[in-house]
Amino acid sequence: MFVVFACCRAGLFGFARLVPGDNCEMQLKYGSQKWRCKGKIGDTSQLWEPQSFSLKATIGDAFNIRVVYDVR
Repeated sequence: MFVVFACCRAGLFGFARLVPGDNCEMQLKYGSQKWRCKGKIGDTSQLWEPQSFSLKATIGDAFNIRVVYDVR
């Protein structure tokens, strides 16, 4: 029996420097599993591709999140 984390990417919040037109990239690493998505900040919404992902749960692995954004 194993556990799977199913996550859905909603958006970036709390970054004061984000303005419409900026491009962002999010990288997530959990043990040996990796996931990457790219997004664009719009006027009233954020577009992310891909929107959701799944990771197999393991005990004792580090969970790292890295967000990089490009200013227009």
